[in-house]
Amino acid sequence: MALVTGAARGAERPMGFGGAAARLLAREGAAVAVTDVDRQGIDATAAAIRRDGGRALAVPLDVTSDAEWLEAMDAVVAEFGRLDALINCAGTVHVHTIDRLPLSVFNAQLDVHAKGVFLGTRHAIPLMRAGGGGAG
Repeated sequence: MALVTGAARGAERPMGFGGAAARLLAREGAAVAVTDVDRQGIDATAAAIRRDGGRALAVPLDVTSDAEWLEAMDAVVAEFGRLDALINCAGTVHVHTIDRLPLSVFNAQLDVHAKGVFLGTRHAIPLMRAGGGGAG
C-alpha cells in the first residue's frame, strides 16, 4: 500500500510525476492513496486507477499541514490497514530570477518541497514499522 503526494495529474496526458507514479504502482499491483490539494484531480486519478482494475483512495492533503498528514494517515489505515511506501511527489513551480523572486514564493516552495517531505516521512515511518517494514 503506497501513499503518493502530488498525484492530482494522473488521469490526463501529460501526467505529473505523482500521478504517473500512482498509476504505475497500481498497475504493478499496489493499492494506492492518491493525495493532493486538488480534490477534483485526485478524484480523477483514483477513478482512472480503478477503471484500470487497481485499488485507489483519493485523500485530500496539503503536505504543509501536520494536521492534514495525520488525517491522511488515518484514512489510509482505515481503508487499507497499513502503509508500505511513501512517495513524495508534491511540488510547485514558480519561474523567477533570484533577484526578482519574492520571499513569500521562496518560503511557500520551501514549505511544500522540504517541510512537506519532512512531515510525511515523520508520520509514515511509524506506520511502515508497525506493518513490519524496515523504514529508516
